[in-house]
Amino acid sequence: MPRSHHFSRPPWAASIPGWPGRPPESPAPPGTYDRVTADTFATGFVDAMRTALVACAGVLVAAALCCFLFSPHKKPTARPTAGQRAETTPHD
Repeated sequence: MPRSHHFSRPPWAASIPGWPGRPPESPAPPGTYDRVTADTFATGFVDAMRTALVACAGVLVAAALCCFLFSPHKKPTARPTAGQRAETTPHD
């Protein structure tokens, strides 16, 4: 006896019309679901990567500004002439 690929209806389910039911037929052409899910994933992925890129760029800009603002900026001083005494003492 060949086996059926469909579920057989148990006796208690006789009162339930359409049990177990079939999935609804899709009005969309085949492959549409695959295309839509791929497009949705691609859009979400690109948006997530854009957010990560902007966040990293913001951190780098903030770090560069902190380095620029908090680093000591000394203007070059003129070299002492032979008659002037140097402000620092030479090290041994």
